[in-house]
Amino acid sequence: MAAAYVVARHGAVYAPLFERLESELAELRAKGDPVSRACRYLEINALPAGKRPVSISSPAA
Repeated sequence: MAAAYVVARHGAVYAPLFERLESELAELRAKGDPVSRACRYLEINALPAGKRPVSISSPAA
């Protein structure tokens, strides 16, 4: 919302900034929940079960 305000208040020179932020936000939303992504990353890159320093499971909702 702040980027939209800057563009509306200060003009089209800031439009590329707004476009980039809007695009990045859409990409992040398409990737899904950040907690789920972090858990998937850990599952893929984690040590074998006996060597894990922490439990890797989805938190209770």
